[in-house]
Amino acid sequence: MKKITLTRIGVSVALVSLVSAGVLVACSDDNNNPGPTADSGTDSDIGQPDAPVVDTGVKDSGKNVTVGLVHAAANLGPLLACYAIGSGIIGDQTNANRPVGPILPGIVGLFDSPLDLGLVDFTPFVLDATSSKVQAKLAAGKSCAELVTLEGVDSGGTDQLEEGVDYFRLPAVAKGTLSKNKTVLLAITGCSPAGAAGGNAGGGVAGNAAICGPNYDGGNPHGNLQLLVKVLSNDVTATGTSGVQFAHLSSEVSGLSPSVHVKNDGGAYQTVVEGATFGSILPAAPAAITGLSVDSTIRLSNAGDAEAPLPLVGTIDIGNASTQAASLQTEAGAAFWSAGSNYAYIIVGGPAGSYNPFPDGGYVNNHAAHLLVVKAPQAL
Repeated sequence: MKKITLTRIGVSVALVSLVSAGVLVACSDDNNNPGPTADSGTDSDIGQPDAPVVDTGVKDSGKNVTVGLVHAAANLGPLLACYAIGSGIIGDQTNANRPVGPILPGIVGLFDSPLDLGLVDFTPFVLDATSSKVQAKLAAGKSCAELVTLEGVDSGGTDQLEEGVDYFRLPAVAKGTLSKNKTVLLAITGCSPAGAAGGNAGGGVAGNAAICGPNYDGGNPHGNLQLLVKVLSNDVTATGTSGVQFAHLSSEVSGLSPSVHVKNDGGAYQTVVEGATFGSILPAAPAAITGLSVDSTIRLSNAGDAEAPLPLVGTIDIGNASTQAASLQTEAGAAFWSAGSNYAYIIVGGPAGSYNPFPDGGYVNNHAAHLLVVKAPQAL
């Protein structure tokens, strides 16, 4: 039987002012539509509230949403972001409302929003950070309000930004989607038609079904670029256990539906989920796993048998230390892993991707297949 072991992925990132910006991306979960659409799922595994949220004018107490931002778009490099609230266009409020970023490929950043994002509708825009037109406008000191309008982007001469190439307008996020006391994954997936200079394998690969997924449509200005919202469960698991979920966010291996297992030193495999499909986060109620630690190993296999090989690639083992190193976390070290917390593992990238610094050496362009992890505390 063939087995692949993924060793530690070295990750060097440019930290961004996510906290000051408050939000970066929107939501979609319709894998049958080629363009970005509104999320139509349920709260347990898709990311919508259990019931519509009505603004009564009373501001509730509680912690603002914790956001795990994932860049899993297969052929886009680093992105920048602006967003509209009402008629205003906002960016990094600590930096003259210039675009927020870079949002780096293949990495998850976890942060607490300083704003109660459940109280407003907002429309996000993402811009290709590698575009020469975008870079020229940034060098000229342009703010988000000067780059983006609710009708599109600025119309100034030959350097006008081109939709589907230099920028992408994403669907509005409805009030109540990012409500308090939740941990939410916001994941950019799929492809743009043209790709970008910092795309898959660092080379500006044009969109195609092999890396973009079966719903790719090159005739759509957005390709099948979409934003998925996935609410992580904070359900309490059995005493002394950790809750574990698995999010399949890699369009590049969308044809694989792996089963996911956890193994501790000397222990038997514990199954998290069987047959995870692209765009899902499963199980809805986290699997109760005993002994989860920095020394644990995640195995991807076929069907429910931990020894059953996946087609072409066999079984795949990834250590928790590697997964933690590939993720931006609010805490590091062995203490990150503890009973009484929930964890979501996220698969991104693919076999055709590569891990390399961006051309100027300052960004990370990680489209190689790997796992990420975020932590969601259990409810009190």
